Amino acid sequence: MNGLWRTSRLIFQINRAASYGPECFDLCEVRPLPPRIQGIESWNCVWMELARRAEKEHRFAHAVSYYRLAEFYLPDTASAKALCYQKFRTCFDLAYQGGEIERMEVPFPGTFLPALRLRAERERAVLVIHGGYDSFMERYAFV
Repeated sequence: MNGLWRTSRLIFQINRAASYGPECFDLCEVRPLPPRIQGIESWNCVWMELARRAEKEHRFAHAVSYYRLAEFYLPDTASAKALCYQKFRTCFDLAYQGGEIERMEVPFPGTFLPALRLRAERERAVLVIHGGYDSFMERYAFV
């Protein structure tokens, strides 16, 4: 990705998505995007367009990455942020249905916490991972 984007904070997010591998990120599809991304303002529009195309083509794992990128820089108050997240979750569930990933709810005083259980071939223990403010639990399915 070096040289494609001039803004380091944009490069960081793209490289994070690209690190999940070609099953989740199509570098050939992304290479033509730099001239269209002029900054944060155009960021969401470009990634939403790519995510919708991937979803329409039933490339749900790619759509997951692209919806996540579209959502990332939106302010919490933006209505598009909730839409991006919902599309992200829907595509994630479609991409990984019937696999080793199970959605669960963990009891918590007065409520439940959403969780994912990722089954291993030889389970020995439970490992609990908690991401930071800018992460989704689905991200760790690729670890």
